[in-house]
Amino acid sequence: MMKSASLFLFIFYATLINAKIDWRGHNKFFGQSSFQSDERIQALSLTPAHRSNIIYSNDNSFTFEGAYQLFAPLEKEKIKLIKGSDPQGRYRWNDIDQTLLKHQEGQDSFLLKQNLDRLYFSFASDFAELKIGRQAVNLGASRFVSPVDVLVPYDQQEILREDRVGVDAVKIRKSLGDISELEFGVLLGKKAKQDTSAFYFLARSNFYKTDFTLIGMSYLENELLGLQFAGSLYQAGYWIEIAYNDMAKIDYTRASTGLEYQINKDFIVMAEYHYNGAGKSEESNYLAMVSSEAVSKGAVYLLAKHYMGLGLTYQLTPLHSISASNFLNLNDNSTLLNAKYSWSFKQDLSFNAGAILGLGEKTQNILEPKSEFGNYNKLFYLNIAQYF
Repeated sequence: MMKSASLFLFIFYATLINAKIDWRGHNKFFGQSSFQSDERIQALSLTPAHRSNIIYSNDNSFTFEGAYQLFAPLEKEKIKLIKGSDPQGRYRWNDIDQTLLKHQEGQDSFLLKQNLDRLYFSFASDFAELKIGRQAVNLGASRFVSPVDVLVPYDQQEILREDRVGVDAVKIRKSLGDISELEFGVLLGKKAKQDTSAFYFLARSNFYKTDFTLIGMSYLENELLGLQFAGSLYQAGYWIEIAYNDMAKIDYTRASTGLEYQINKDFIVMAEYHYNGAGKSEESNYLAMVSSEAVSKGAVYLLAKHYMGLGLTYQLTPLHSISASNFLNLNDNSTLLNAKYSWSFKQDLSFNAGAILGLGEKTQNILEPKSEFGNYNKLFYLNIAQYF
């Protein structure tokens, strides 16, 4: 044991030669207000937050990164934290206590929370790259809904997407020339049990100016086989993503395909169609979908089968930009509108404000839904960030 520890310390101190240490991060203040369909305010949340990333690297292809978050949400009424600010991940073998302090007084609450979001070592050589520890894993390629991204997915109401939630993983990436690579990954869930963990492999290459990716995965004792294609069609970029899921009780296919076109240097538009094979065609069956295995284990959060997403980004000036999207349920014609304004008023300071609005036929009885997005709360938010 002592010999192993001595060897580790020797290797670690040897890497300090020609070392580079980078400290970066941000301080943020974000607020959220949520309104019910009858325009009454349902909840209010104000959250100051801090994130620090320490990145250490040297000329010997060794890298270490650690990231720590601290945030203190003050909430009016009991609501879920702003999406993206609650870092509790499914694929974490072990973790620090997320809640440092909790105070409840009536319908108001104050929390002091923490998140150890990155803690990994990376070793690169001519043969392969090895990354061990808490890190980001992103397998998706689509813009609105990624059928392959079942490990750490985002949904359409996610606000803070700047930093993907870290998971405990071991990844090996092997380059097969300039345009091809293999990647193997193991994600460790609670106590590293099979029913809480995941394994994946991917093979990526380029043929005829098109990127092809084959992905195989076993997650939470379920299996997934995925294909991704991405390339250029005339002046537009396109993507196709397909995933077949085989679960204990059901099997289904999900697919997304879309186009992105840059009209000029300031204006970008996109469109994406999504097919959700696990979803339902009739609104009366939505409730059964909520309790299905696809939702509880397969990272499916949409209830219907067919969707269309439309989006745009416009750079008003070098400091001001706007973006908007419309995610339409083609089965019941309800829609989710998302709009955001961004202002970079200094090199390291930014301001964002936006809204996410669900529109569609409403119901007074949640056991008899008439549309998917009709009863979504109206969400308004702002975010001020200082980067260092």
